[in-house]
Amino acid sequence: LLHVKTSLSDVEIKWAVRQKGILINCLSEYCFADADKYHGILVIHYSDMDEATLKLVIAAFEEIFL
Repeated sequence: LLHVKTSLSDVEIKWAVRQKGILINCLSEYCFADADKYHGILVIHYSDMDEATLKLVIAAFEEIFL
C-alpha cells in the first residue's frame, strides 16, 4: 500500500497514472462502507516488478504528486 497526500480524487489518481501506462487500484475500491477513510491509499503490486520498471513508476508518481 502507498498512501499519497493529494487533493485528487481516487478516480482522478487512477486516470492520471493510467495516462502514464500504470495500472493501479485504490483501497477505497475494496472498502465501500467508508471509502473516504481510504482516500489516497494505492494498492500497488510491485513484488515482481523489475528495477527499471520500478524507476519508471516512481518517476511517473513524482510527476503526478509533486
